Amino acid sequence: MQSLFPAIFCLDHEDSLPSRMSPLHPSQVHHRLCQRLSKNDPSIQTVEFRYQHIDLQQLAKACANNTNLKTLELVASVQSIGGGIPSSEELEHIYYNGYDEEQQRPQRSLKTGFPCFMIQPPRWPLTNEIFSGSSRGIYVLAFDGLMYNRGLVSLDLSQNCLGRFGASCIQQALRYHPTLKRLNLSRCQLEEEGLQRLATHNNSKLGIVLEELVLSHNRIGNGIFLGKILFHNQNLKILDLSYNCVTDRDCENFVAACGYGSLLSLDLASNRISGIGASALGASLQLSNTALQSLILDGNPLGDQGAISLATNGLANNASVVDLSLKKCNIGDKGAIGIAENLSCHQSVKELYLTSNSLGTAGAVACLQTPLTKIDLAFNNIREEQEVVSILQSSNMTLKDLDMRQNPMRTSRHSSCQANFWTTLNATGARRLLQHQQHSQLAPVSMSLWPQILERATDRPDCLYYLLKHLPGIAILAQSR
Repeated sequence: MQSLFPAIFCLDHEDSLPSRMSPLHPSQVHHRLCQRLSKNDPSIQTVEFRYQHIDLQQLAKACANNTNLKTLELVASVQSIGGGIPSSEELEHIYYNGYDEEQQRPQRSLKTGFPCFMIQPPRWPLTNEIFSGSSRGIYVLAFDGLMYNRGLVSLDLSQNCLGRFGASCIQQALRYHPTLKRLNLSRCQLEEEGLQRLATHNNSKLGIVLEELVLSHNRIGNGIFLGKILFHNQNLKILDLSYNCVTDRDCENFVAACGYGSLLSLDLASNRISGIGASALGASLQLSNTALQSLILDGNPLGDQGAISLATNGLANNASVVDLSLKKCNIGDKGAIGIAENLSCHQSVKELYLTSNSLGTAGAVACLQTPLTKIDLAFNNIREEQEVVSILQSSNMTLKDLDMRQNPMRTSRHSSCQANFWTTLNATGARRLLQHQQHSQLAPVSMSLWPQILERATDRPDCLYYLLKHLPGIAILAQSR
């Protein structure tokens, strides 16, 4: 073991058994780590536990007053605890809010010693059954550790069975946490009731500056609650809602109140969004306060009509979206042509992903006539590659990355190399400079710009040959390199 306490401490399930290379058992390492955390050791900034049975009570107390720990990842590890859990009678004294302004921390019950706000007021029977498995661990972690910590920036609790109780604990414990920016609750079985509890409080008014929230694989989909989360987290930049149950109606409710808010990236992959939902999402892209840069709708049954509605209602009048992903959305030539028509005069979108759809040659050619820099057309139905090469050679000078793998193309090795050649030449920037150089009405390009172009084309002899052929004066620079 190189160092017991590096800046990044990680204990994976592969390290669960002692080995000859490791002088300490993982439980001993965990104990010493907690000692260092309780002493606020500045050398430990990231702690990761994956698929481990750890003493969460000891870890929670160690993190309570630590200000140097920035990232805590407990992937499938919120299960084991040390110490006792309050009984249902004791929990009856812990349902009201209490905050000690003088000590800048939550008050504790004089009877139980536990924090005075956990759930307000309880909406389900307080029995010991709710404290099974991960629920016991998340209670201890939230109210013995996270509630008092003031330095944590990133918290990953993915793949833990938190449920509605865990969501409520996390929401309550983080109400007064001013530094947390990233929260990952994917695969935590939150469902709709857990989502409702996360949407309860206005985090912006409480001083929480959450910027990234991951809620994928949780079987959630209530658009009203999702809208509240967006409204209550006005600094949120990244929201991941992939692999859930978001429907068309949820999309309408989700963006009805304030559009996309401050979001820069929204992932709605593998939900239940069709043409109606795509139209609602597109309409919100027209709002003046929209700053969304990345929209991911992979694996939704949009169809041609949904793709056209999204492009017509949103992309045509939007100046912020840069990355649009529509993989596995049942889009054919008609939908691709509709997207291309709206992107032909749209300068902000740079990357388009149409992998695993049913596009033919007509749809591919239409996409290549747009000012995009990256297009992914893999796993489609494109058959005529020579038409693609003709477009690249004649008019497209912006495309730098083209993926057409796994298409039933009637092609040869020569034409395949040609498509790669023109995109590589575009990536070097040489074609635009050559066009500028050969235009009689424009001032000549300074030779000082060409060394950088040559550096990019060093590994491609065909690109170097093209440059030498069309600009003989550059041979002097090529010889000097």
